[in-house]
Amino acid sequence: MEHRGRRPGASDMALVDVGTVLGLQRRLGHQRCQEMVEEAIYGVTDRVARAEKALDRDVPIMALNYARELEEMCLQIGLSRMGQVASDLIDTLEREDSVAANAIMARLVRLAEEALFCLVTLDSEGGA
Repeated sequence: MEHRGRRPGASDMALVDVGTVLGLQRRLGHQRCQEMVEEAIYGVTDRVARAEKALDRDVPIMALNYARELEEMCLQIGLSRMGQVASDLIDTLEREDSVAANAIMARLVRLAEEALFCLVTLDSEGGA
């Protein structure tokens, strides 16, 4: 999906809990919060890619570990919907339901694209 020149709408911004991001900014200061957001964007992208690769290679325990890390990162930075989907992935991996895990992983990849775009936009507009 192409995002260039597109501003996020209200439904997009629901992907990011702005209150969490603003709370981080108040506690950490603008510069450190911005750094944390940038680190989180990298970390979330990395964990999603690694979890997807682990599922593709049929190594569910690795995917489970990455999904747990992803859930924690998402909740810390205000990506609560993504955190919930990561939690859903954890549940299916723990139940050893590979069909559902692959479906949820695909959903997580799509959601990550949208959520991280919103987070980057918020960061570039000074909200983080």
